Amino acid sequence: MGISWPSDLSDSSKTVSYDYTQGKSLDNTAPIYTNIQKKSNGNYLITYAYIYAYNDCGPKINIKAEASAVVTLKVSTDISVCPAGVHNGDIEHAQVLLTSGLSFISVTFAYHEWDKTFTSSEIGWDGTHPVAYMGKGSHALYGSSGDNHYLYMWDIDKTASYTCIKYCKVLGIKIPCGTKSCTYGFTSSGSLYDTTGSTYKFKGVVRVLASNVFTVSSSSLSSDEQKLLEFQGRFGEQVTNSGWSTIENSINTSLAALYIICSSCKSTVQSGLSVGESHFESEAPKSLATKSWWTNTDVI
Repeated sequence: MGISWPSDLSDSSKTVSYDYTQGKSLDNTAPIYTNIQKKSNGNYLITYAYIYAYNDCGPKINIKAEASAVVTLKVSTDISVCPAGVHNGDIEHAQVLLTSGLSFISVTFAYHEWDKTFTSSEIGWDGTHPVAYMGKGSHALYGSSGDNHYLYMWDIDKTASYTCIKYCKVLGIKIPCGTKSCTYGFTSSGSLYDTTGSTYKFKGVVRVLASNVFTVSSSSLSSDEQKLLEFQGRFGEQVTNSGWSTIENSINTSLAALYIICSSCKSTVQSGLSVGESHFESEAPKSLATKSWWTNTDVI
């Protein structure tokens, strides 16, 4: 790992850094850290932790909008969030739940701040192994390949009546501006999504770091791995929103003509973009030892 650990691993105010230069490419020798727990009801919970050296600007914002008032205008485009969200270090996980007889019950894939649980018929399989799809340039895990939308920032469906002359003047249209009123409509959605592929396989090397099923000998763990179990601080670097204003400008430029028809809709979009921005700003990721899904043996 090449981590410079603090002398006091219990100091939650500490943030460690490491050499991430090899973290921008697929490495099938990278470790998958594992916690095997026997739950109070006799079932088994296997937690897989993926520690990423680098998080690129993989997610995109998908924008769809349609406005009509005398004429109809449509927008459908993707906006890259780069360089917002780029940072060193992140962590994600998956959990497999088995019966006491080791039969599959479900698998849970985590993505960003959320997770989703699947039954055996809802996911793909590689032999006896459930398949997770990693977001390209991201650390999220999904149950299917392709575009996975995980945060809808706005969803507008608005209809109202106004005098036609208002739009005809702005749009330079003479007919049917003689009528007293027109109905305008505005629909729009904006969502953050990851794209996953289906051709590359990452399997990694499973390393059992913790277990209440059998004893994990400290001598079998490297010095870094032993400290990874104990460290209570953060690792990597703070996630910033560098360039988010550029993203907002690109979106507002794309919707500028539609805002003519529904000027009040711009504030709704702006509010949604603020929600999206808040999901791209955080302190450095918390360490494995502080994750409830790793330390709590009876809750998924």
